[in-house]
Amino acid sequence: MSRVTHRHQWARVLLSNSVSVPIDNLIFAVGAFGGVLPWEVVWQIFLFNLVLKYAVTVVSMPLIYVTGDRDWSEQ
Repeated sequence: MSRVTHRHQWARVLLSNSVSVPIDNLIFAVGAFGGVLPWEVVWQIFLFNLVLKYAVTVVSMPLIYVTGDRDWSEQ
């Protein structure tokens, strides 16, 4: 497990976000604005949030290597 954690941490983050971000955005956009705003606007909100969250993911990717790993064997 530690080889995957250390060597391919970026892939784990990208894979996780590629699944969770669209689901989260869909729940948010439809739950907050569905039936209140026109569906074209809800779709635009969904797409904008999707692009913005993926951009934040890519920009913050190097930060996962800046922080130190916790030694879980001490607990």
